[in-house]
Amino acid sequence: MESYHGWRVGDRCQWPDNEHRHAATLRWIGHLYGHTGVCAGLEFDEAVGHGSGAYKGTPMFHTIEGHAGFVLISAIIPLDNRTADADVASPPTNEECVRSDTSAMKKQIAAMNAKINRLETEKAERDVIIAQLKKNLSESTAKINELTEKNENLEKNFREALSKLDGVKL
Repeated sequence: MESYHGWRVGDRCQWPDNEHRHAATLRWIGHLYGHTGVCAGLEFDEAVGHGSGAYKGTPMFHTIEGHAGFVLISAIIPLDNRTADADVASPPTNEECVRSDTSAMKKQIAAMNAKINRLETEKAERDVIIAQLKKNLSESTAKINELTEKNENLEKNFREALSKLDGVKL
């Protein structure tokens, strides 16, 4: 939506965070999954936000990495001049956004490579355990077969001894 209760996309505002008030430009208004109430997508003048305007992977607006945040619209306060004008920092250029996105992507790729290495190490460890379990199973199966054969021989010898005793008086 473009406006809500007097707020319009492009309005200047501030967001109070504990002891500070962070100046920002309102870039998006709407509902976010998992939140009740109307939310505001803010482009902060300084790097106090997280991300570049996406919510759970869905782009809502675009700004330089680290300058975006989503808050309840009821939490923002108007600046004296609510409409962004020439003396306010202009939105980032496409080149700045691409540079920021490239840096973020490199970090994501490094994190994914680290995860792949960890998973490969875990797989190798599991493979060693599986090989040991297979060896143990094979050894146990051979031992069971050996004991079964001995048991069968003992039963055969016992039956033979009983048959010889069958005609003997005690």
